[in-house]
Amino acid sequence: MIPKNLSKKSSLITLHIIIFIWGFTGILGELIEMNSLGLVFNRMLIAYLFLEIVVEENFVSYKNKKKFFLTGFIIAIHWICFFEAIKIYNVSLAVTCLSTTALFTAIIDPIFNKVKIKKHELFLSLFVILGVFLIFKSPDLKNNNEIFKSLKNQAILLSIFSAFCASVFTSLNSIFINNGNSSYTITKYEMLGGTFFCLIYLILKNDLDYSVVPSGNDLPYILFLSIICTAFAYLVSVEIMKKIKPFTMNISVNLEPIYAIIMALILFPKNEKMSFLFYAGGMIILISILINSYLKKKYKIKSKH
Repeated sequence: MIPKNLSKKSSLITLHIIIFIWGFTGILGELIEMNSLGLVFNRMLIAYLFLEIVVEENFVSYKNKKKFFLTGFIIAIHWICFFEAIKIYNVSLAVTCLSTTALFTAIIDPIFNKVKIKKHELFLSLFVILGVFLIFKSPDLKNNNEIFKSLKNQAILLSIFSAFCASVFTSLNSIFINNGNSSYTITKYEMLGGTFFCLIYLILKNDLDYSVVPSGNDLPYILFLSIICTAFAYLVSVEIMKKIKPFTMNISVNLEPIYAIIMALILFPKNEKMSFLFYAGGMIILISILINSYLKKKYKIKSKH
């Protein structure tokens, strides 16, 4: 079902295919009418059931199952915040601010792996901060009153917190996969953990009713989101971490906003038009990807001599 034993070059090519698939995630979040909590609950439940059916599980210790299960909580929080930001404001803002994942990963991944933080990664993270600052300062072309400003700021903060969660679970997954665990097993138990988290949250909010059952146009959108954008794409993303470092992966994922913004401008032109400062901030974040690629290649060449 997923590619195995890929070279580093093949892993990078596969990563960019997955990033393109993930570009549809924000679009689907806009199209699906269900609230963000119900959306994530269905996304993770369907992804888990799909994996349970198609994947033959190898032996996994209870200790590892618990680790994967609890990591699923972080993934659920990440997705709830991300989709809530889309519903509060729009796709372009949410996916662009999600690029701050690289900033958090530059700090979190070395801490988890007990290694020295790389100076160039922190340097690139400052570019991301500048980009986000410009986005914060960019005027709202649709409505610049105080209510919309407040909603915009809420959406930015939700997206940034979502990015923090993404950096945590990406770093954890890198450790899990490089410790010899199966990407199938990791993903399956993470989806189960996230489903459990959403279920408890729905019960506590007293929102567990028929409204969480997908219907109408929501059903095919959620199925596509769950099976293609989640179960398949997430499995592959975990597998290629055998060859790709978390920071390189997360800074490459910053291309996702480019794909998502282009698709959003085509599908939702009235909601997605943003100011010059917004696009300037997004461009600075994109430049950080190119600089990272250059520096990675340069350091690699130097290490061989």
